Amino acid sequence: MLLAAIILVTPFLIRGSWDTVGKEPFLLDRLSKDFLLQGKQAQDTLSFSGRPWSYPLGTVLVAATLKKIASPFFVLLILPLLLGILTAGLFYASINHLHQNKKVAFIATILLVISPSFIYTFVFLKEFTIPLFLAMLAGHLLICRKHLAAYLFLALMAGFGIEHFIIALVMLFLARTPEQKTKATIATLLILILGMVLYFPLLFQYGLPELFSFEQRNPLFNIFSDFGSRFGISIFLIFLAFFGLKEFWKEKYTHSRMYTALAILMLLTIIKASFIIYATFLLALLSALGMLYLFNARWESRTIKDLTIFILILGLLFSAISFLNNYENAQPSPELVESLQSLSQVSSPEEVILSHYSYGIWINSIASRKNVMDEKAFYAPQVNERFQDIEELFQSRNLERTQTLLKKYQIAYIYITPEMKQGRVWQSEEQGLLFVLKFSQDEFTRIYHQNGIEIWKVRT
Repeated sequence: MLLAAIILVTPFLIRGSWDTVGKEPFLLDRLSKDFLLQGKQAQDTLSFSGRPWSYPLGTVLVAATLKKIASPFFVLLILPLLLGILTAGLFYASINHLHQNKKVAFIATILLVISPSFIYTFVFLKEFTIPLFLAMLAGHLLICRKHLAAYLFLALMAGFGIEHFIIALVMLFLARTPEQKTKATIATLLILILGMVLYFPLLFQYGLPELFSFEQRNPLFNIFSDFGSRFGISIFLIFLAFFGLKEFWKEKYTHSRMYTALAILMLLTIIKASFIIYATFLLALLSALGMLYLFNARWESRTIKDLTIFILILGLLFSAISFLNNYENAQPSPELVESLQSLSQVSSPEEVILSHYSYGIWINSIASRKNVMDEKAFYAPQVNERFQDIEELFQSRNLERTQTLLKKYQIAYIYITPEMKQGRVWQSEEQGLLFVLKFSQDEFTRIYHQNGIEIWKVRT
């Protein structure tokens, strides 16, 4: 638990600041503020300039409730830190209870807390922070045969998003025993009913969400932190997990539930990469067993054995250190925050801001203004058409076509960052919309230009 605390505080020491970074904390902060003022709304009027409210209610509700008695600093920073420490403690206790081996529990817990998935989840409040803690708490209670309490926490997980609703059902399925068959069936039915109450109204009202085709990446880049995933796992952890699986395979019929859990989690991860956060817990256990296997195995060469183990440990540490170092220059920077605050001052609440969609959440949350598009595309209106139009708008040098698209989305301001001009959108200073802005001074006015960030007003 001490190591978990040290690891989770390290990003703030690296940054030299306790300022909030990332997108989810800003999004959850805004949603919880709105919930306190207005309750749950049918529409989010800022995201995509207006779209159905389809966010995880549980996290927003907890954050809003805690804000009545605590500061946003506690909710966004201290709460996830505490939950991370408790999750690590529960994980250690659960593994120790299962294996009656403190060495396995200790190594598994170390591998968990240095994993990028764990760090990502518990540094600042995220959508996975609270439900992941609830899952670990429920799992520990199931291991200790306190089934009714476990069923309660699994039911609570259903309110934190569809992913967690699915994980709760998977955990119930895997935890069924002949003695608990009736109670587990009742708990499963109750969770299914709760899930239907929470998620079916959105489906009935709006139908199936549009599948968005932009930002298609190689699955490896979404799963492995070594390839740039924001919440992935180390490839070295997978390597060790294979050896751990080999150890389990010696008693293959005894551990059938573990194989089933691993297979389900891997399948879910292929469907949606964020499930890797749950898979990390199982992989940490398997990797601990794999590491002990390598330590205890007889090698023909002691030198090769020591070198192999050293490289694996070094690889795991490198993945953790590399991920932690990302926080040094994590966005939003103070300059970005300042520019968005200026945008809020010069614009009105009803006006729409155009930027690359990766800035959309910050435009909503820091500037409190409508964006054209952001990364939360679930049930967003005409998301693929919108993406194609924005791409055309960014790349077109035709003033008439540019004005047509600006009017289509009622865009009043254009927000441009250095990153957008350095490859995220454009490759040169006079490419596409940059050319139009530069040579159409009668149609556009630059009202902000600091630290490479520009804000242009669209003249109507």
